[in-house]
Amino acid sequence: GQPPITLADIVFDNVHSVEVLSLAAVTSSCSVTLGLNAAAAGILTVTGSNQSDAFSVTSLFGRSVTINAGSGNDTISSAIAANESLNGGVGNDLFRLDSLRANETVDGGSGVNTIEFTLSAQVIADSSFANKANINSIQLIGGLNSLTLETLAAAATNQLTVVGGTGN
Repeated sequence: GQPPITLADIVFDNVHSVEVLSLAAVTSSCSVTLGLNAAAAGILTVTGSNQSDAFSVTSLFGRSVTINAGSGNDTISSAIAANESLNGGVGNDLFRLDSLRANETVDGGSGVNTIEFTLSAQVIADSSFANKANINSIQLIGGLNSLTLETLAAAATNQLTVVGGTGN
C-alpha cells in the first residue's frame, strides 16, 4: 500500500478555484489541515479515503466546509464558528470540537462515534443537538461544564455515554 499522505495547509498556497478536494481514490490514510491557504484556494468540500483519516479545520479557515470522511476510523477536528457539515461515514469516528452549535451538521454514520470537546467550561444546551445524528459518546474536558440532554439529544444519540472532565 501507499505510505500515509499529509496535506498541511501550506500546500494550498498559490492554489485557486478548487472547491472539492477528493481523496476517495487514495489507498492510504490521509491527514489534511485546512486553514487560511485552503480557504483562499476555495475549498468547500473534502472527501476522505476509505482508510483512517484525520481532518483538521483551523480557526483561520473561517468559512463553511463539508467534510465527508468516508469509511475508516476517522478524526475530524474543527475550531471554526462557521456552518459546517461533518460526516464520519462507516467506522468509529472522533469529532474533536471546540463547541457544539445548532447550525452545524455532525453525523457519525455507522460505528461507535464520539464528540470530544477541546475546551472546558462548555454550556451545551439541548438545542445544540439539532442537526446531529449517530453519536454514541460525549467526552468533556476540564471542569465547569454544563450539559443538557433532552429531546434533540435523544434523537441524535444511540446509547449515549457521557465522560466528564476533571473538576466540578
